[in-house]
Amino acid sequence: MILDSFSGPVLVEWDTEAALTPLGQLPFFIDFLKAAGLFDAFVADCPLRYTSPNAPKKRDVLGTAMLSMLSGHKRYAHIAALRAIAFFQSFSA
Repeated sequence: MILDSFSGPVLVEWDTEAALTPLGQLPFFIDFLKAAGLFDAFVADCPLRYTSPNAPKKRDVLGTAMLSMLSGHKRYAHIAALRAIAFFQSFSA
């Protein structure tokens, strides 16, 4: 099954022998956010502004925070764990 993400199509395959994970439905939720335009509206409505020329994009900050919350992270330090997971990198752009 091919789902749409913010960095392009993502192929999702079912493995009937694999254990369930709490992140298994995340690609479908991201496809929903993109198709409904909800994430774009969230970014547009957010009053967050950075003035530094080295600041990250507002979209990147909000996307990282959302993925972290959906992943069950409760502390700011846990967000760093997302960097190492290639799965999440395919959805951010």
